Amino acid sequence: MKIAFYANEIAKEGGFGVKTYSLEIIKSLLEINRDDEFVLYSDKDITKEVSSERAKYVIREPKRFWAFSVFAGEVRRDKPDVVFMPIQTFPFFGKNKPKTVITVHDLAFLLFPRYFTFFRRKLLEFHTRRAVRLSDKIIVPSEATKRDIVRFYGVNEDKIVVVYHGFSQNLLEMKKNRDDSVSEITGGNPYILFVGSIQPRKNIVSLVKAFENIKKNSDNADLKLVLCGGKGWFYEDIYKEIAKSPCKKDVIFTGSVENDLLAAFYRNALFFVMPSLYEGFGLPVLEAMSFGLPVVCSDNSSLSEIAGDAALLIDPYRISDIGEKMGIFAADKDLRAQLSAKGLERAKGFSWEKAGRETLKVLKAL
Repeated sequence: MKIAFYANEIAKEGGFGVKTYSLEIIKSLLEINRDDEFVLYSDKDITKEVSSERAKYVIREPKRFWAFSVFAGEVRRDKPDVVFMPIQTFPFFGKNKPKTVITVHDLAFLLFPRYFTFFRRKLLEFHTRRAVRLSDKIIVPSEATKRDIVRFYGVNEDKIVVVYHGFSQNLLEMKKNRDDSVSEITGGNPYILFVGSIQPRKNIVSLVKAFENIKKNSDNADLKLVLCGGKGWFYEDIYKEIAKSPCKKDVIFTGSVENDLLAAFYRNALFFVMPSLYEGFGLPVLEAMSFGLPVVCSDNSSLSEIAGDAALLIDPYRISDIGEKMGIFAADKDLRAQLSAKGLERAKGFSWEKAGRETLKVLKAL
């Protein structure tokens, strides 16, 4: 088979989820598949990120609507057997469209429209509706996202295949050379870790208010809250709210960090918390569990699906519940150890190699 892979997300700056997915899934596909030809299309050189003698690279200059103009034109000329779009977009291929597989990561723009700009929401609505209708198969990262697609778009379930993400083994294997940096950032104090972009859907303001509640306990006087991630949609109001917090000196924003520092944060935290209102997958939960870091996360969307019984689940709409569960975790060393062991075992069921093999089955079936 000749498989065309839309690789433009890999070329983008910043460590966003779709970029991570695109990079990890193509690396896995190239590693496990020795029979087929992969052609990677991008508007920038991606050979540093994906270096393989088995891949053919088609690099074309950036242009507006690149996926619909340049990429679509190249695919029409190359005539691959199947096109893999690791994003929820379907290019304008014309009448003789090739067999195409897309990945829909989430439908947050439909479930939480207020957290998106009007233009961004309408763009996502247009592209996703068109992509789920025209594609031959849809890959999703969770049963929760599959249910959302069936609910909003009426797509036949047989068209949708759940392929869970993996987590980066490279992150686990990072040298312990940044632990001193973590100690400097946190002042050597114990800390609760959150990883994700700073945006309203992550429920960070509620997290900080819950943190204020557990700080009232004198046993938690030295406890810090580390928010590790770059600025997302509507981050300004979040910063303003936290600036008013009586615990603002104990809330640490790191911004986006390099992988070796991220690994150090996972390695040294007291526990991990993700109180999101919605996640298509929630990769940081899996990453935390792979480090043996006990997890507190929302009982919603894909999060409880991914965590199973290996996390303490919370109601993200109740600040009192978030605070109560975090307080229990902070005080109960045995519970943390118990869920740490469960998390490590749970994480063994996820890998990018497994995701690659299951994705390849979908591509081969066409």
